[in-house]
Amino acid sequence: MDILSGYEKIHSIIGCVVASIVGIIMIGISIHLIMTPVRKASVEGKVTTYNPQTKATTVSYKVGNNTYFLNSSGNSAVGNSVLVLYETNNPSNARLSTQISNKKLALILLGMAIVIMALTYLSAYFVFKSKTYAEVAGGLDIASDVAGIIRN
Repeated sequence: MDILSGYEKIHSIIGCVVASIVGIIMIGISIHLIMTPVRKASVEGKVTTYNPQTKATTVSYKVGNNTYFLNSSGNSAVGNSVLVLYETNNPSNARLSTQISNKKLALILLGMAIVIMALTYLSAYFVFKSKTYAEVAGGLDIASDVAGIIRN
């Protein structure tokens, strides 16, 4: 039975290393999204084309004397008004205001990173704290590995 617990301990260590790398990358992306200053302004745009099969929408919007076009997805009929958010220093970089903001995306990524890392470390804690847990988890891992080999 020591083989099963040893297998699971190695498996837990590898899992912690992978979870740490993925978590650090996700946290880095979150920090970048939060810290990057994006100056956005809004303007009213008009839906110029809509494809109901693909839900592809083209929106035209005007900033100063220039007209820009934004390809997006949505459910708006041609001629409808929509709110377009654009970067003040680069008006061609725009999105519809209904899409997720960078800060919300950053918070979602940050939350996912914390949950992934916490669950992985919690599992590793139980593997090293309880020999019975390690043996059961190791047996399940080996059974899963064998089943994968048989399927392939």
